Amino acid sequence: MIRLTVRQWLLVALGAGMALPFSVAAPASRTGTVPLDLIIWVPVAFALIAMGDRDWQGLWRNNIARLLLAFLVVNAVSVPVGVFVYHTVDGVRSFLYMIAIVANLGVGFLVLRKLEDFRIVSQAFVASIGIVSVFLDVYLLQSGILSRVHSFHNSDVIGAVVYGWPNGFSILPVVALVLCIYLFQTAATTAARRINLGLGAALALCLLLTFSKTGWVAMAVALWLMSLRYWSWRDQLYVVAALVAVGIVLLFVTNDSFRTQVFTVETVGERFSLIGYIFRLVNPLVFIVGSGSQSLETLLAKSNGFLVPTVPLASLSAHNEYMNVLIKGGVVSLVLFLAALGVAMLQTRRIALTAGGLAGQFFHTWYAAAWAVIVSMLVGEEMHYWPVAAIFWLIIGGSAHFVPKPQPVEAQERTRATARTTSPVG
Repeated sequence: MIRLTVRQWLLVALGAGMALPFSVAAPASRTGTVPLDLIIWVPVAFALIAMGDRDWQGLWRNNIARLLLAFLVVNAVSVPVGVFVYHTVDGVRSFLYMIAIVANLGVGFLVLRKLEDFRIVSQAFVASIGIVSVFLDVYLLQSGILSRVHSFHNSDVIGAVVYGWPNGFSILPVVALVLCIYLFQTAATTAARRINLGLGAALALCLLLTFSKTGWVAMAVALWLMSLRYWSWRDQLYVVAALVAVGIVLLFVTNDSFRTQVFTVETVGERFSLIGYIFRLVNPLVFIVGSGSQSLETLLAKSNGFLVPTVPLASLSAHNEYMNVLIKGGVVSLVLFLAALGVAMLQTRRIALTAGGLAGQFFHTWYAAAWAVIVSMLVGEEMHYWPVAAIFWLIIGGSAHFVPKPQPVEAQERTRATARTTSPVG
């Protein structure tokens, strides 16, 4: 029987709660829902912080935390203007939601102190979405998704049950599957290895059944960073050739619904067309000072144009997190956001290269998962999707404790002197 302390059980609740892709009704909200995992996160995060060291000074000295704080301040400045101009408090709610998302960096810094903490949270996260994936797999297969792929991709039924379906949700099993690979490789017992193998199989099948090309590309990016880039170029070509061969076979043996969903690239062109419409229709001042965290739907509410004949522009979100940040907070906000991501990825890469043992292996894996999230934001809004954004900033926050500490000058001189006296002559 596994014996855990109260703190460890809270870490389990934190990891498992963040992975739940469900929402609850919120009548006061324009979107009508609030992520269930956000409600779970509040008491669990506060309890864990209360039990810890609460190193607020260390958090303040963290460069990523400073960049994100500046990002929030810049966005806050335009919030009152957004309320005044658009006569809605949707921007206020959106801003408060972003504060909660970014707060995960602080929670991670204050709570995740050891590799064991990361492992507990990761295992709970993987188990939670893995179990959800099992039920989704069964439902989707029984409902005939393989024969009616295109209709299921944007199914109102699935969309009403699974928060963020399908493109936003697809990145959730990507992150969970990447972490599951690490947990499988480093499992201490055969039972743990088998459990993670089963969870990984459920996650992989669920990712396939979303039929989200965004998720598939993100997973390919993660796999390449984790291992495929170390293969010879010939072996990598073999993998590409095998995928092309499978695609050709599916092109000829599947029905029109399957081909329409999997092989069409029209949506890529539509996403680029949307960006063009945004720059033409949105007031240029918005890109400078922000809209007060108002959504693109609010900005284009009076537009009579159509992206395609059946899709009015007034009903669309940005479908691009970087564009979303630019619209909501302006160009300075976007620069700060990109800077925070850049510092976070450089920090993760440095840890992956310098940390040894299981810690190095974990951050090497997380580096791949984080890049998958960042790439997906080119066609999605993952920083506004709690299950992915929360785990992203949580782990980035905790990783600060694994950054190699610079040696004092005296210690560096002693190290160099020792190296000179012990080096062989010749």
